[in-house]
Amino acid sequence: AAVKASPVASRKAPQSQLANKQYKNNRLTKISKNYDFDGDGVLNEAELAMRRLDTSNRGYLTNQEIYALTREQIAAKERARHLKKLIAG
Repeated sequence: AAVKASPVASRKAPQSQLANKQYKNNRLTKISKNYDFDGDGVLNEAELAMRRLDTSNRGYLTNQEIYALTREQIAAKERARHLKKLIAG
């Protein structure tokens, strides 16, 4: 079982920070670890979006899931562009 480093210990040495990082990694599920591309033990916004699309919990995205994510991003970009035009007049 992993032991969480105390806040004081994690400020003392980089090795303690590494132990704390490993503790965080232990908290991610095996599937979620597949999406932690930067290895910080926490899923950022992009990693989390990909993880949420993996509804079958395979640990990877299918072409259809990637296509859906891409379409969502394009739609969001178009909405932002439209709003920018409305605000700019």
